[in-house]
Amino acid sequence: MVPPRGSNSAALLSAEHVSKRYSNDVLALDDFCLTINPGEIVGLIGPNGAGKSTVLNVLGGFLHPTGGTVTTATNRIGWCPQQTVVDWSLTALENAVLVARLFGANRRQALAQAEQALDLLGLHAVATTQAEELSGGQLQRIQIARAICFNASLLLLDEPTTGLDVEGQIALWTYLNVRRDAGVGILVSSHDLDALERSCDRFLILRHGHIVMTSSVAQLTGSDDEATTLRQAYLSTGEEDR
Repeated sequence: MVPPRGSNSAALLSAEHVSKRYSNDVLALDDFCLTINPGEIVGLIGPNGAGKSTVLNVLGGFLHPTGGTVTTATNRIGWCPQQTVVDWSLTALENAVLVARLFGANRRQALAQAEQALDLLGLHAVATTQAEELSGGQLQRIQIARAICFNASLLLLDEPTTGLDVEGQIALWTYLNVRRDAGVGILVSSHDLDALERSCDRFLILRHGHIVMTSSVAQLTGSDDEATTLRQAYLSTGEEDR
């Protein structure tokens, strides 16, 4: 019998009662709990300023939590931040090759993996163009390429489809579904609720640093009388802000 998605007891990442207070005394994250298992896509939803980027940065190890613990069962983590983080002195291809090499690929393997990632994201034509000469959308694709150009076990993606055209968005979501089916755990934040509903196994809605709803998409959109859409669920959690 094939276990349901995300049922593997060996969690790839576990966050327990995590909080993050910045130096200006803003509490950006409070009592955040999350487990990411192999073979599932988890959607992180919330308005601007809800704390989504803080979550991704804390889970990726780029911010230290003020309280709570984050544990990971793998160091093969592909990370795509919301802000632009590339090596401006390198070409599009060299940016991806660099990350593949850092994760243990030899020169030949790194080149093949980087070229595959760039082809997937439609960057073949600008592979030898220096990063500083590329458009915002192309830079976003480079960041995604850097996250997927090695055999990551866990992907942490902060609004990865921002700035992508329709073809780029379709290519990315197709790739994420394939990787999920191969056992990769994925956490992705996005404002594209329709895409999240189509691809995610479960989701968390974050408001003011607090999780206000968590559910599997299957439970939310089931066929019973209380079935609803992800968009309706999201809007209902914001009624207190109106």
